[in-house]
Amino acid sequence: TFTRDAASEMRERAAKVLLVLGEGTKVPDVRTFHSLGLQILSDDNGRGWALAGWPGVPRLMDEAEHARESAAFWMERFRDGGVGAPSHGEWTRSTAEHGRPHDVTENVLHWKSDWEAWEARKRARNLAEHHDLLAGALTALESDPHLLERWRHRASVLLVDEYQDTDRTQYRLVSLLAGDSPSVLAVGDDDQAIYGFRGANLRNVLDWKADRPKGRILSLTANHRSLPPVLDAANRIFPDKPQVFRKILSACRTDNSAPKPLWHCARDQAEETRWILSRIAREVRSGRKRRDICIL
Repeated sequence: TFTRDAASEMRERAAKVLLVLGEGTKVPDVRTFHSLGLQILSDDNGRGWALAGWPGVPRLMDEAEHARESAAFWMERFRDGGVGAPSHGEWTRSTAEHGRPHDVTENVLHWKSDWEAWEARKRARNLAEHHDLLAGALTALESDPHLLERWRHRASVLLVDEYQDTDRTQYRLVSLLAGDSPSVLAVGDDDQAIYGFRGANLRNVLDWKADRPKGRILSLTANHRSLPPVLDAANRIFPDKPQVFRKILSACRTDNSAPKPLWHCARDQAEETRWILSRIAREVRSGRKRRDICIL
């Protein structure tokens, strides 16, 4: 999964279920992707880091140190005749998509040589960034068949949460660990794929059937959260979606008095704000408590 909070909650829920079933208290290994990568790299006293090209177990840079190192690196590149750094968004998406510079060709990524120099700088200083926990683990597993076999045995059943938020590096890590195992379950919703700006790739969801021809897609269409008017509106969105992912949501609770969603197209932010304030004022005048009103 993606956040420590989610991992903690999943671990707690699993423990409660197993306790009820009388299966003892040993719970599944529930981790974030980055925690899993760190565990793989830390195997055999950090041997994974050596396999990934570091001289020793590196220090993980925090945000401030990463900013300083990055600024110093690009200043040096400019002094050496560099013509421009990629934007933060470009860098984030490219590292998430390709994982490592040697996985791309120059015509796909014009600053590949800059990326290779950045990787060399980190290793020379024995520093690592958050992304290296994934790319490094991928390199370590690919470099050592025995390490890969050990982890495949350890993770013989895989469940991936929020699959629509995975990037291609995470996808490759899951695929490598899974191998030919049929015991892989990915839970995701293509309609909630909103993290493309940080490298998440919906292709991971769309390619599921092609990657696993014997796999199944189960659509969970019973909705416990929203009322019928909201779901009716949702069902009319994206009519051109691939048929395999078309789903008609149905409400598990009904409320005949629930109002229909209202669509308002504002010309700019100022008009939008005025319209929202007027709606709130109308609700308050009719007796609604302000604490019952939510703006997303």
